[in-house]
Amino acid sequence: MKNYSENYKVKRGEKKMKKLLISLIAVAVSFGIVGIAEAVPVNFTVTGDNVVAAWYKDGTSPQVLDLTGATNLSSWRNADTLSVDLEFCHEYEIIFQVVNDDWDAGWSLPAIDNPGGFLAEITPASYFEDYPAPLLTNSNWDVSTIPMVDPYLAPSATQWTTIYTGWTSATEWAWNSGNYVVGNPKSWTGTSIWKGPVSGISGNAKWIWTAANFDMDGAPGNHDTSGDGKPGDAIFFKVTVHPTPEPATMLLLGSGLLGLAAFGRKKKRKV
Repeated sequence: MKNYSENYKVKRGEKKMKKLLISLIAVAVSFGIVGIAEAVPVNFTVTGDNVVAAWYKDGTSPQVLDLTGATNLSSWRNADTLSVDLEFCHEYEIIFQVVNDDWDAGWSLPAIDNPGGFLAEITPASYFEDYPAPLLTNSNWDVSTIPMVDPYLAPSATQWTTIYTGWTSATEWAWNSGNYVVGNPKSWTGTSIWKGPVSGISGNAKWIWTAANFDMDGAPGNHDTSGDGKPGDAIFFKVTVHPTPEPATMLLLGSGLLGLAAFGRKKKRKV
């Protein structure tokens, strides 16, 4: 009877301890202490000549980034800020579709005097594993080009496959600060061809494009696939990010779990 009584008390104590731990964890989750599965809002400040669409992808089909509030997409001299919630401990590909489109301003197709460019700053980069804060455009980004009858339309499933087989490192052309990076056929002096910084984006961000930018024949956009005199190439830029909890969040979570474990062991000894 004694052994049965002692075993009963131990099991009863373990059940109580289990219920207590579940309750404490539930309280921790409700107050945001356990934040592994939570999402963090991420801001994208971007400009380009010209941005027409954006997506984020976490192993599934690309999800469209809402550009409804982006009012400056037709003006590369002015940046737009977008925001999306990304979950911790997921790997995301952020993709932007850009078309070098100045035909309505007197240009027929991209040329030496009409290069393409994409510029971006992503924050809060303190949540991004393996990247400094903030995350800026540079040669770590990938670029892919495909000819399209209408480069303003979203790619089809087949075109996405072509895009993904064509990724290569983007070419850096100039700092947003205006400093010159890569040579081109024209003798630009002083600031870069992009004429100084775009407000809202770090001066350390770099204008990126394909390696063929000032080449009349090879510059993306020179393929008039529809015969209407408009550019027929869409340029896609991609960067991969890994949102992770801040160190303070992880420390708080670890300390809390250690405290619960210690409390459980102490409680068990008393039974």
